[in-house]
Amino acid sequence: VPSWINEKRPEVPIRSMLWLTTLAGIICFILTGLLGAMATEYHRGVDLLAVLTSDKVPRYVRITTYLFPLFVLVTSIPVFSIIMRYNLLE
Repeated sequence: VPSWINEKRPEVPIRSMLWLTTLAGIICFILTGLLGAMATEYHRGVDLLAVLTSDKVPRYVRITTYLFPLFVLVTSIPVFSIIMRYNLLE
């Protein structure tokens, strides 16, 4: 957030942008969880990750289950680089 505030234009409202992006993130997380929950069958005491990595799902589902965290981490590297740059400048 501090690095975004340094980059934003003066006419951009901070509070409404933070609330808008927070709500958009919450909606995306809820929709992802609901769609994942509706697409699979669950047994008592089993969570989504256990179902997605089991042998009962197609191979491409297991591959994407293992690759998703990697892609999330790789795409966060530029963001952390910007944050480190601002921390070093101050």
